[in-house]
Amino acid sequence: MANEISYGDIKFKLEKGPYVGGQEIKGFVIIQISKEMNNSLLQITFEGNEKSFWREEIYSENGPTEYLDHGDSKSLAYVKKTIHKWENNIFPGTYTFSFSFILPQKLPSSFLFKAWKAKGLIKYYIRAEVISSTNQTILKKEKIEIVLPAQGCNGPFEVKTEASLRSCCILNRGICKLSISQQSDSYNPSEKIIITANINNSRSLLGTKALSGKLCYNMLLKSSDNTSMTFKKTLIKQKIPCVEPPKALNDNRSLIITLDLLEHKELLKTMHSYNGTFIDIYFYIKVKLQVKGFFLCSGGKPIVEYPVKIIPEPIFIVPNREECDDFERLDEGARLKDRENMINDQKENLGKDFLTENNEFGDKDGNFICNTCEFRGRANSEMTEIRF
Repeated sequence: MANEISYGDIKFKLEKGPYVGGQEIKGFVIIQISKEMNNSLLQITFEGNEKSFWREEIYSENGPTEYLDHGDSKSLAYVKKTIHKWENNIFPGTYTFSFSFILPQKLPSSFLFKAWKAKGLIKYYIRAEVISSTNQTILKKEKIEIVLPAQGCNGPFEVKTEASLRSCCILNRGICKLSISQQSDSYNPSEKIIITANINNSRSLLGTKALSGKLCYNMLLKSSDNTSMTFKKTLIKQKIPCVEPPKALNDNRSLIITLDLLEHKELLKTMHSYNGTFIDIYFYIKVKLQVKGFFLCSGGKPIVEYPVKIIPEPIFIVPNREECDDFERLDEGARLKDRENMINDQKENLGKDFLTENNEFGDKDGNFICNTCEFRGRANSEMTEIRF
């Protein structure tokens, strides 16, 4: 931070995200130099990392509780490019650079899981850095969001179970069948999961009470030292009454359970199905039929459990007219403003007339110094309009 305060500041102007792997990102870097710097490089870096962290409590009867931190990280992307090189010193002023680059393909979506003293994340950012030959530095990081492109989902599917009902683990109470069907195996945070349940207790000696469905997840954080931590939670639950006597239901009777993901949209926007090196999150649905009776054995209850994928909302890359106009204004505005200021600075600092008859940059004899640059500074500043 001391370097930023001493030598200047950097600002980004980026196209509106989120972005997908393989997409081109365009933007501007606006550098405000407050103190003269030695010959320097301007570098743009795109970086992405997967990280896990959790804190283990170690209790002791004879002393205070100790804490042991676990976690690891893995690089998902790292691209660095030199945008510009100043051969001479950089003088105080404002320097504007345009840039563009292509994101690497098949990047996992940005991700965030937070619990008590634990975190799992996938984070991407762009970093701009001006660093001189004597390690004078100005640094700025900008976080960006990456999402997966729209993907196809598997179609309708069905899951069945047949429970042999027993009480006291020895008394036979017949058989109850539970069949579950869904239209898809993948959902985004704006959708509803519609579960159709078919119940058949025509061979059961026990009546039914209710049908429940819930969406749960298992989050596994891992480390390269072979340690791990698991977090389990139920996100959404619905319970509907289903009070029927024994042998009253057959496969012609269907019940509908609706799990609305909008209830947790903000959470699921950044916490989706993912199987990585140090982060592994698994979503599943559990449907349970409650039957009447006492001392029922746990192994004989009609329960269906199956995986489901939570995916980021699909995005469609459509240029925003207002955003495009904004970039055009910034481009042209920087050109005109910097041209005017550079001429004034040159006159003030060097005592020369740098405006030729054609309104181009030049010395008093008409020799051009720079006719394509965008900067406000002294005459020995280099060209600052670089695209790659």
